[in-house]
Amino acid sequence: MLNSVMPRAWSKSGLVMEGKKLGHGKFLPELWTAIQDINGRLKEYSELHENVEYFDANDVFFVSDEKSNGDKKELRINEHLMNDYLHPSAVGYKLWGDRIVERLDELIK
Repeated sequence: MLNSVMPRAWSKSGLVMEGKKLGHGKFLPELWTAIQDINGRLKEYSELHENVEYFDANDVFFVSDEKSNGDKKELRINEHLMNDYLHPSAVGYKLWGDRIVERLDELIK
């Protein structure tokens, strides 16, 4: 099982498409675009190798926001599931683990 790279947000609002200002004209870009690229490559790798299964449960960690209308600029990490917008909370780990178990059950059948 090859797990996807999890989402990461710099902003205190949890928006994954915002960068981070460091001051003195320095700026860290948003990371979600790079994470999606890496995850795409991981998926491709799994498709090319027998007995390698790609697993992506990132949707678990996002807030479902009716206002965003699917706008990726509004894609927001659920603070309850990732308090620092990087590491899952106990609840986040539980939900993620449940999804992994579900997928493994599907593969074993």
